[in-house]
Amino acid sequence: MQVAPIKPALKPTGTQRLKLECDILLSTSAFKFNLRRYSMVTRGELLDPKEAAEILEDTEEECRGFGNLVKVLMPLPGGVPGAGGTGAGFGADPPGVGEVLLRFADLDSARRAQRSLNGRKFADRMVGATFVSEAEFNERDTPLLLP
Repeated sequence: MQVAPIKPALKPTGTQRLKLECDILLSTSAFKFNLRRYSMVTRGELLDPKEAAEILEDTEEECRGFGNLVKVLMPLPGGVPGAGGTGAGFGADPPGVGEVLLRFADLDSARRAQRSLNGRKFADRMVGATFVSEAEFNERDTPLLLP
C-alpha cells in the first residue's frame, strides 16, 4: 500500500498573513467592536460648537450605514463648553481630541466600517481608522463636567 506524502500547509504571506493575524487578534481580544478615526478633525474645528456638532452628526449618519452603530464619541478640547475639566487641570485637553471613536454592536459592522473609512480624505486630510481596545474607548468615554 502506497501512502501519499503529507504536504506541509502553505504559509500565508503578505496581505493574507496580515488578514489572518488581524482576524485572530480581533476574535481573541478586547479590540472587537471599537474603532478610532484619527486625523478626522482639528482642535480648531472643535472649538466651534456648531461645527463640532455638525461633524459628529455627519459621522454618525455615515457610520450607521455599516451596521449597528452603538455609540460615537468625539472628545472636545479643554475649555470648550461641555468639554469638562475642573480644578488645576481645567482647560487641558482630554485624551483623544481630534479623533472620533465608534462602537459597533458586532464585529462584521466594525470591519466594514474600518475597511471603508481607513485611508479616506476628509477636509483635505487623510483619515485613518483602526481598532481600539475597550479600555482605550472607555478612557475617552468620560462624563462631561461643566465648570
